[in-house]
Amino acid sequence: MGDDVPFAVRRGELLDRAIAILSTDSRFSAGWLEGSLADGSADSYSDIDLHLCVVEKSWDEVWNNRREVIERIAPI
Repeated sequence: MGDDVPFAVRRGELLDRAIAILSTDSRFSAGWLEGSLADGSADSYSDIDLHLCVVEKSWDEVWNNRREVIERIAPI
């Protein structure tokens, strides 16, 4: 990552943090990237299009607490 701009470095760290946190949360059965990061066309300033599959019985809890779920990864 030596040539990456600071935004791309922080983006990578954010993705690593999201994976570490969300992969241990049983409310999420899957997660995937879409957009430029998924198709390989991302540049140093591309955003993160992260999609999550929420276990049906946890949907209301996750939706009602979505801000807290996100802030476990990064402040809003």
